[in-house]
Amino acid sequence: MQRKRISMGIFALMFVATLGGLSIAARETEENPCQDRKYLELKEKDINSLSTREYDLFKSKDETCNQYKQSDRSVKVMEKTASHSNTLLWVTVVVGVAGIVIPFLIL
Repeated sequence: MQRKRISMGIFALMFVATLGGLSIAARETEENPCQDRKYLELKEKDINSLSTREYDLFKSKDETCNQYKQSDRSVKVMEKTASHSNTLLWVTVVVGVAGIVIPFLIL
């Protein structure tokens, strides 16, 4: 019973760590709107020389870029937290395995 409980705990920790890693990997493949070619072109132009349409497009892309930067900061905090969680997971796994193996070695 105790062994099954430990195994389920280890499985749950590994499952949560895997999901965290997948969400971070998905974020890394997302395109950065701040690197959008059209946005960068409009950003280089003098704001007074933009047409109304260009200015509206620039404002929209600039807002999207700012939102991305804000969410990127949050992701970096999550990545740091995930890194600490992974370390904690491995420590937990090692301690759990040691807790299972050592009693058998003593017997």
